[in-house]
Amino acid sequence: MDEFLKWIQEAFNNRELAMAIWILVGLGTASFSSSIRSSLFSVLRAALVPKLLFLFVLFALNIVLIAWLAYRAHLWSVDQVPTTVLWYFLSGISLLTRSLEAKEGSGHFKSYIWDAVKITAIVEFISVAYTFSLLAEIFLVAFLFILGALIAVAGSDQKFAQVKRLFEWVAIILGCVILWYSVSQIVVQSQTFFVSKTGLNFLLPAIFT
Repeated sequence: MDEFLKWIQEAFNNRELAMAIWILVGLGTASFSSSIRSSLFSVLRAALVPKLLFLFVLFALNIVLIAWLAYRAHLWSVDQVPTTVLWYFLSGISLLTRSLEAKEGSGHFKSYIWDAVKITAIVEFISVAYTFSLLAEIFLVAFLFILGALIAVAGSDQKFAQVKRLFEWVAIILGCVILWYSVSQIVVQSQTFFVSKTGLNFLLPAIFT
């Protein structure tokens, strides 16, 4: 059990663990509601339709092939299996469904390349390079979720425009604090940050995209 917990801590950072904890809490809470359980089962049944299941499995095999080729080129390692699985479920399937809407000559697939290399991706990578303690991340993830929900609700009505701007400024300031913390840690621990594994973690989403 201790070895498993150690592997979890090495494979995932505190922000990813905090998100996983809240997802489990959300699913556990939802399980007490019969209507939500019914909706979840309906979504699950829809996802397990043979044609869709075949598509998801085929896509997974494609990712395995890319990972193997990247491994041969020393651009992927076994340590990145958890990151690869997370990318498949959190980003890969979304890209797959977007590709089904592509039209010839629309430049649809060029946007994937841009999404993989644009400055936002770099900022996101730096922001999660160093995280706070697990307890702090649990509260931070919850606060960010609530803040995002408040911004979405405030944006639904023009009369809440000023409140929406206030929440957006709070989000910007918080984002700057998180970015500053990560950058400061990178500067302090530059010798351990600029290593092959860190570079591979940055390249991984771009390679799979």
